[in-house]
Amino acid sequence: MPNLRKYFTYVAIPVMIAALFTEVAWRGLLYYRISQNLAPTRTTPYPALPWTRRVYGLAPNLSQNFGFASDRAKTYEVKSNSLGFRDREFKDLNRFKKRVVVLGDSYTLGEAVAAENAFPQVTEKLLNQKSPNSVGVMNLGQGGYDTIQEAAVLEELGPKLHPDVVVLEYTMNDAEPPNQRIANPAIMYQYAYSWAWEDFKISLQHHFLKGRHRLVRKLISVLPNSYTEGYSKYLVNGRAVKDSIAQIAKRCASLNARLEILILPDTTADFQNYPYYPIHQQVRRWADELGIRTIDMMDEFEKMQSTDLRTEGDGHPNETYHHKVAQVLARELETTLTLP
Repeated sequence: MPNLRKYFTYVAIPVMIAALFTEVAWRGLLYYRISQNLAPTRTTPYPALPWTRRVYGLAPNLSQNFGFASDRAKTYEVKSNSLGFRDREFKDLNRFKKRVVVLGDSYTLGEAVAAENAFPQVTEKLLNQKSPNSVGVMNLGQGGYDTIQEAAVLEELGPKLHPDVVVLEYTMNDAEPPNQRIANPAIMYQYAYSWAWEDFKISLQHHFLKGRHRLVRKLISVLPNSYTEGYSKYLVNGRAVKDSIAQIAKRCASLNARLEILILPDTTADFQNYPYYPIHQQVRRWADELGIRTIDMMDEFEKMQSTDLRTEGDGHPNETYHHKVAQVLARELETTLTLP
């Protein structure tokens, strides 16, 4: 018993105090670093939204040309409304009998194509061909968003926009975390007991675990080595996605809105040797568990060449891709909204 008391007095208690001090100091340092990174974003097209789950957003009332990802000489224009979305003012949608909200990332935003060719805008045009002013479709896409951020958009705007249907667009990198330089650490470490230990594991993974035994990586890794691995039950990425989809479903229920998930294949990948089928399958399983209908566009695109569907000089979907998605989505919404 005396030896045990000495152990706690001289070893265990000092170690616990040191660990607590390290954790508090590390958390303070993370918040300080992020506060220093926020100011420079205020003059960018995507300013930070400090300490929110959205992390950042397109600047309101923006009008700017953006260069293509790999060919900066080519540009496309982005104009945003007063809320910071690539769409008209949403108060103009009051004339429509039904409303559809589309949540998503750059694929929904329509990166590298004209705004009128983004699939939400094309969907609205198709839905109103037979009967004008039947359905208004709101494009809430934001470049680089993940499912956590998309859930935050719905929490913020859903009660104001009163949608009848919410479409959650899902792409292959939606398990990737947001910009960690400005993201609220409380979101980034929401599944972690110790932020210092999580960052230590990340450092181990980067410097020592590459190519190591798979079981060791499962025990230590916190970052995926590929989009597909991000959905492993051993990593927080997949958990965050599933929890965010459940959050969106819960919010839709409170809004009395139907939720549908639109899964879009990655146009940078070869559709004839497509590596992301496991992600499509996992998202569909989650949707089935939650009773959510899915529309998987890989069913439409699998026999096509991805090179015919991506924007030359950028890699994002081209007009052909967007219009095909809009055709499929419009058919689905006609049934969901019981349009004539």
